[in-house]
Amino acid sequence: MQATPYLQAAPSGSLGIAATLDIRRWTIHVLERVTATESIAPDDEAGGFSPGPSDRFVLVRPHGGLNDTLVQLERCRRYAVAYGRILAVDLARSGIRMPFGSVFRVRPQFGCPVVEANPGVLAALDAMNSVEPAMLQGVLASYDVAWDPVVGQVAYGEGRVISFDMTVDNAARCVVHERFGGGMRGALPLRDLALTPQIAGEVVARLARLGSDYDALHVRYTDYHTDFQRFFARVKPIFAGRRLLVCTDSAEVQRYAREFFAPDVEVITNGNVPDLGGEALHVSSRLDPYRAVVDQFCDLIAMARARRFLFPVMNDRTPAGRRRISGFALLVEGLRALPEITEGLVSLAPNGELVRMLPRPSLARRVRRLSAELADFVWNNPVYLRRWRVRRLVRDWGKSTAAGS
Repeated sequence: MQATPYLQAAPSGSLGIAATLDIRRWTIHVLERVTATESIAPDDEAGGFSPGPSDRFVLVRPHGGLNDTLVQLERCRRYAVAYGRILAVDLARSGIRMPFGSVFRVRPQFGCPVVEANPGVLAALDAMNSVEPAMLQGVLASYDVAWDPVVGQVAYGEGRVISFDMTVDNAARCVVHERFGGGMRGALPLRDLALTPQIAGEVVARLARLGSDYDALHVRYTDYHTDFQRFFARVKPIFAGRRLLVCTDSAEVQRYAREFFAPDVEVITNGNVPDLGGEALHVSSRLDPYRAVVDQFCDLIAMARARRFLFPVMNDRTPAGRRRISGFALLVEGLRALPEITEGLVSLAPNGELVRMLPRPSLARRVRRLSAELADFVWNNPVYLRRWRVRRLVRDWGKSTAAGS
């Protein structure tokens, strides 16, 4: 029988240090060799995948942007770890739109085997005839979903949401979870993942071009909307005399920022945001998936290593009536709470050092900046409350993980 091609971590002793990167007060070790196998389920697109007789699976098919994708991945990873299952990952319906193994390498502490949910794997799971939800039995390789406004979720047919009870050990050999939905846990699976050497290398090269001493802000303005003009007017004194990285999903916001902040603030970006006429980047089929992934992680890590990071609440509200906050901004906060997450993400980058310069602003400018920051704490209070919650959650998780290792 063909060996089951699960992704397994390499022994920790196989690592070598090639270079050291200095990023925002912490050190990154660039590794010569990867910490996991180079592929997931190799040469298995057409079939040949042979699960063992006792193997049980969690098939996760997340939808939505990067934070939604990671939150749903983390839910299923935890279930797989808790009940001794293999995690089958299909990112084709998420905003990533690339095979899991083309974006990530699994680090030793991930906790469960991972397999790419390609056609061969899906055919093998269909052949098990033991699936939950049962309505998907025999159709894992062919079924499709659509948005159901009644249940507020993607569904298979009318109102049939695809998931299972994650509080119990399900009897089915394959359980399936397909949905979108964010939250504050998006940073958690990233501690156990590394970007592939190619992606990590591109991200590090672009970070090097940014330099090391800058502030950052994030504005979402496609599928959700923000009063970014008011936000910019309030925060401009904070960034006076500084280099400001503006990260956004909107070409309109990027253009406005370059005009509004000049000449007092030097606006920098990771590139020009494509003008898609208001279409959200994570759902657009007009973007190259690889380039979009590089852009996302470059923005994510660049904001995580900024000296100061600000973002506003959005105009849209949750069903409970609360103002929404961008999941991408929450993801940044998670990385800022535990810098070692970012260290691990780029640990396979094969390229050189990032050097940071720390010019000292004048006393008058520092006083004006402090006054603006205190005002920001008052008018932007919902953001600060959510920021503290995210950071506390991620830090507590990091402490509990360290205590258990």
